[in-house]
Amino acid sequence: MVVFHHSITLARGYSGSGGVLDSGRLFDFGGIGVDIFFVISGFVITLSGPLARRRPTAAEFYLRRWARVAPLFYILTIPILLTWQFRTPVSPWGAGRPITLPQMVATICFWPSAGALNVPPAMSDAWTLCFEMFFYSVMAVVLIGGRVRLMVGAVLVSVVVLTVLRSRLDIPALQFMNNKISLEFCIGVGLAVFRREIESLGPGRGLLLTAVGAACLLLWGFGFGPGVAGYDQVMADQGVLGRVLLIGLPAGLIVAGVVAADAGIQRRRELFDRLGDASYAIFLSHGFTLIALYITLRALGAILPPSAITLGAVAVSLCLGYWAYYLVDRPIMAYFRTRIPKVVTQPPRLVPID
Repeated sequence: MVVFHHSITLARGYSGSGGVLDSGRLFDFGGIGVDIFFVISGFVITLSGPLARRRPTAAEFYLRRWARVAPLFYILTIPILLTWQFRTPVSPWGAGRPITLPQMVATICFWPSAGALNVPPAMSDAWTLCFEMFFYSVMAVVLIGGRVRLMVGAVLVSVVVLTVLRSRLDIPALQFMNNKISLEFCIGVGLAVFRREIESLGPGRGLLLTAVGAACLLLWGFGFGPGVAGYDQVMADQGVLGRVLLIGLPAGLIVAGVVAADAGIQRRRELFDRLGDASYAIFLSHGFTLIALYITLRALGAILPPSAITLGAVAVSLCLGYWAYYLVDRPIMAYFRTRIPKVVTQPPRLVPID
């Protein structure tokens, strides 16, 4: 969905129109893929942290999450910085403008709140990673000392304090740390806690849940219902609760349905597993693919329908993104996997009971 979202910008930049695939809210529909991503993240990270069969220490958990996200991001950020002075009509990063100190802090530390406004990293698509790394930090806190219930209580108290401060102070750090978009991670956490009950629904009910969630999002994409907070509003924590209710809850239904249906689709999902493994590399690399395609189309003087450009860009981005995973991302993961010690603080368990 995110690749589709940005591929429309390629069609717009090259032909001046996004075509039929740019009608209604379909461009924005692609962008709400990040909401599904946040729900999935909340689900997966909870199962690999507090609810893991062999619960990791806080340090091990955070190091493994950092190693999964940061190295490939830093590697792909280098060419962005080296070519920052060049700008094309399809640049997804806003190249050509001065790079500010807050932007560099966001790029290096995943902390977007070093200035007067919340800003994304130089690879602006990665604004989602700022929230992702913050969520990892919170989960690492929950794992401190192996006292999950105690630390969850401490986190909840911190949320209350941040909420009170946010109601009185309108500063970037509070807009970020207390951002309501984090409720989408919480939806995923809830799905992980009740995973067994969801799995017991079975494939039929699971597919129904997924269909209902997908239908809600598609109806929104075709223009039914009110608009939701975009990137600027999300970063300023303005109108985000409406986005969580209108987009995050259907995203939760989609993820819950897939979890329930998982056992029934084991045999024919190899392609989806591969795309899932490569999804992070696809996400980070597709901006380069779109720029390369734009330059290639201009050089060839190709005349193509906007919709064909969009769909072709999606296909090429998926293919090249997979090779970025296979050639770069997977070796990076293998390297760090052998260098982060496995330290376990608790015996295997299904629920976080202290």
